Amino acid sequence: MKTVLTNFFRRADILLLALSLIAALYGLLLIISAARSFAAARQMITIQATAIALGLILYIAITCIKPATYSKLWFLLAIFNVLFIALLFIWGQDNGSGNRNWLVFPFLPFNIQPAEVVKVTFILLLAAHFTALDKRLNHTLSVLSLGLHVGFMCGLILFASDDMGMAVVYVFIFLVMALCSGLHLLWILGAAGIGVAALPVLWHFVFQSHQKERILLILDPERDPLGFGWQTAQSQIALRNGGITGMGLFNGAQTQSQRLPFGHTDFIFSVAGEELGIIGTGVILLLLLAITWRCLSMSLRAHDMNERLICAGIGAMIMFQLFINVGMCLGIAPVIGLTLPFFSYGGSSVVTMFLAVGIISAVKRNAFQQL
Repeated sequence: MKTVLTNFFRRADILLLALSLIAALYGLLLIISAARSFAAARQMITIQATAIALGLILYIAITCIKPATYSKLWFLLAIFNVLFIALLFIWGQDNGSGNRNWLVFPFLPFNIQPAEVVKVTFILLLAAHFTALDKRLNHTLSVLSLGLHVGFMCGLILFASDDMGMAVVYVFIFLVMALCSGLHLLWILGAAGIGVAALPVLWHFVFQSHQKERILLILDPERDPLGFGWQTAQSQIALRNGGITGMGLFNGAQTQSQRLPFGHTDFIFSVAGEELGIIGTGVILLLLLAITWRCLSMSLRAHDMNERLICAGIGAMIMFQLFINVGMCLGIAPVIGLTLPFFSYGGSSVVTMFLAVGIISAVKRNAFQQL
C-alpha cells in the first residue's frame, strides 16, 4: 500500500489534485452558508462532503488507468452513454428547473444526473472516434460520422430531458476537440454555419417558451422582472451587495433570506460575491482558470492524439461551464442550469469533475512513464 501511494504522489498530478480539492472545499463552505436555513441542510452537506471524498478516491484510482484503455472499450462506452441517458425516459424527474434531467430512486439518499456523468464518457468516446479516423479525418464520410455522433447524443439529451443547456455543453466540447484534432477549419466553419442557419427553425419548433424567455431577457433585462428575470435580478443584487470584501460569510442579505433562488447550485458564484466580495469571486475564477489551464497544458504534453483530445475536451468542459455559469449570475448569459464546476451543490457534478481531472492526472502519469 505504501509503495502504491508513493508511486501515486511521484507520478500523479498533485498540483491539479490540490487545486481541485481546494475548489471543492471552498464550494462546500459556500454551500453550508447558502443552505444553512434549509430543512435538509445537514443531509445536503453530508452528501456534498461524501461526494468530495468519493471524488478523491476516484482521482487516485483513475490516475492508475492508462488512457489508452478507454479507446479499447469504446463499444462499452457507447452503450453506457446511450442507456444511461435513456433511463431518463423512464425515471427522469424535474428538480424544479423545468428539465427532466434527474434520476430519483427511493432507495438512494441522493439523485443522479446522467447527462452530467456522461459528459466525461462522451469525451473519452469522441476522442477514440477522432483517433480511429486518423488520416481519414477530413474525408466526407468521416466528418458525417462525427456529426452523427454528436447530433445523436444531443438529440437524445433533448428528447430525454429537454435540457438545452447540457446539449450546448456537448456541442462546445465537440468543437474544441475538433479544432485540436486537425479537422479542417472549413468543416468546422461549415458546421457552425449550418447551426446558425438552423436557429430560426429551432426557435420556432424546438425551443420551449421558457427557453425563449431566458434568451430574450439578455437583450431586455426588464422584460419580466418578477417572472423569468427574477433569478438574474436577485443574483445581480447579491453581487452588488458584496462590494470588494463582502458582507461576511453567513451574513449575505440575499443569501440568508433565501431571496437568491438556487443559491447553493446555479448561483453559488453570487453567494460568494455577496458574502466574500470581489475577492471571494476572484479566488473562484483563479482556481477554475488554473484547473482549466492545467488540463489544456497537459494536452500539449500528451504523447498521442487520443490523450491530447481527452485533455482538450475536459478543459473545454470546465471552461465553458465556468463562463456560462458566471454569465448567468451577471445577466449576460441565459439561465440554463449549468453548475459551477467543483463549487455548486450536487454529488453527480462533484464526482464527475474529480473523475475528469483524474483522467488528466493519468495522462500526466503516462507521459512520465514515457520519459
